[in-house]
Amino acid sequence: MPNVDGITLAISAHRTCPTTRIVLISGQASTVDYLEHIRSESYEFEFLPKPIHPAELLKCLHTS
Repeated sequence: MPNVDGITLAISAHRTCPTTRIVLISGQASTVDYLEHIRSESYEFEFLPKPIHPAELLKCLHTS
């Protein structure tokens, strides 16, 4: 995505639709550190590390 990263997009989506469930998927280890930082600002997103098996993704998406 040009000019925006996934976490910034997730924060924007959360501000627009605060009841929307957001699941982030990333293969970058630095994402975990960034998520810890934004949790301190009261944003809580689900995170799945890559690679992820399709069955694991479906399991995550079917739970609430």
